[in-house]
Order: sequence, then structure tokens, then C-alpha cells
Amino acid sequence: MRKALQNQMSGERRYRIIGVDDEEGILDSLTVLFDNSEYEFYGAQDPVEAIELVKKEHFDLMLLDFMMTPLHGDEVVEEIRKFNKELYILLLTGHKDMAPPLETIKRLDIQGYCEKSDKFDQLQLLVESGIKSVKQMEEIKRKERKYIIAIHIVVVNEVLMKMQTD
Repeated sequence: MRKALQNQMSGERRYRIIGVDDEEGILDSLTVLFDNSEYEFYGAQDPVEAIELVKKEHFDLMLLDFMMTPLHGDEVVEEIRKFNKELYILLLTGHKDMAPPLETIKRLDIQGYCEKSDKFDQLQLLVESGIKSVKQMEEIKRKERKYIIAIHIVVVNEVLMKMQTD
């Protein structure tokens, strides 16, 4: 709670996480985990609805169950990657032997996966790491925009100077 309040007072934006799992109990646990945190958490039980929500709203990170109906996690990611290449995605699996194949993780640009458990230490670390990556990418893009503007200014100045000498 204190961290969330500090972020609001300092003007920092809250990073948005969407959790997608067809088990209501998992979403309830994730809601409790992220309640009073520095993140805004949204839960969705229906993977199809989650895809639509990601189309309409901005999320920084997705926690996605691998085994769901009517769509499995990899199918959800395939749909999302058609319109959003930047969403940081962590797959959750409730079964050790049902981990996604490495080829699937690479092909769909999934950033990682984690086994579901009653202890959320590993998941919290993965989320914190994911949000750090999101922050770094935002900083890189901000600097790119700044450099592009600077280059445009230099080019315009050169053109103006050339026009003055002609």
C-alpha cells in the first residue's frame, strides 16, 4: 500500500497486469497478491474476453494460464501477437509435465513461465523482473524519440543555413 501511495504522489504511473485463468480461485489469489501493490491488476476467466480486453486497453504484463478452455494459453498468445508484439507475457502452468515446449515459447515471444503454487515468491520475482524490462523498453523508446527530434532539428537547421547562403 505504501509503495502504491508513493507512486501516486510522485506521479509515477502504475503498471497494469492482466491475469487470465479459467480457475476463479487462482484469479482471487492473484488479486489478493497484487492488491495494495504498485500494480493495477485485472483478472479475466474467459480467454476470448481477455483477448478483446487487451485489444481495447493497454496492459504491460500478462499472467496467462497455459491449460484453459476454450483456448489454451499458446492460442491466446497467437491471437494477441497479431496485434500486440510488446505485451510481456508469463505463462502459468499447474502441471510440471505440461510446461509449454521451448519452441512455442520462442516462436510466440513469450518471456517466461512459472508453475502455479500456493507460494508466490517466484511469480513475484518474475513479475518484478518483467516490469523492469517494460520500464527499460519505455526508456529506450523515450530516448529514441528524443534523438529523432534532435536529428530533425539538426537537419532543419542545416537546410535553413544552406538556404541563407544560396
